[in-house]
Amino acid sequence: MIVLERLQYPLRKRLWDLRDAGAQPPTNDILRWALQISQALQRVHSRHVFQVDIGAHNILLDWNEDVKLSDFAGSSIDGSEPLIFPSSHSTHPDKSPKDPCIETEIFALGSTLYEIETTQKPHHDKDRIDIKDLLRAGEFPDASTLMLGEAILKCWRFEYQDCGEVVRDIMRIQHGHVNKMGRELEAAVPMETWRNSRALIPISLGLALVAATMTMYLRHTTLGLHRWGGY
Repeated sequence: MIVLERLQYPLRKRLWDLRDAGAQPPTNDILRWALQISQALQRVHSRHVFQVDIGAHNILLDWNEDVKLSDFAGSSIDGSEPLIFPSSHSTHPDKSPKDPCIETEIFALGSTLYEIETTQKPHHDKDRIDIKDLLRAGEFPDASTLMLGEAILKCWRFEYQDCGEVVRDIMRIQHGHVNKMGRELEAAVPMETWRNSRALIPISLGLALVAATMTMYLRHTTLGLHRWGGY
């Protein structure tokens, strides 16, 4: 059964709007979107489908601000040759776009995660030939300061066996962020305040905020998959 759903617009539009405003996506959105996209690809691959043209242009926002994959019209299904090719920003020159595989999909996923966190495509200021030369030489954009940097580089270096491993790494990063928020909240409350019974209400509200954030993460880690086009 195919379910049609009316969505908002491509994620790339949101990212470009933020960039034009001199802003970055909120941390919660970055982590949620990264996890949903990785989970969606994990599910797609389990059905012997390679999306091929993975990128923020083919990821749509729904009305809950969650993301879903779109446009499977040119995808590879059960080993068929794809009818569409990915962007040079999302393709390793040593991998043929005519023969998609787990590695090519995860490489493109890494480029998508980079764009989500930075609002820019990898090597956005380079032309296609320069991009090929840089990638072939193993020269990737600096991701060392990015929250998802470790996962992004592992995608680009073909260190993942499947998208399930990407999902686990992002969940680890996500949980670490939640724990960090909790520690920062505790550090912001003076020790004498903890001893003061009058402070129980604001403290409880603060802890409730952390709990609500964790609940939100769990609620939004559902599969972000939108069947579109020929799929």
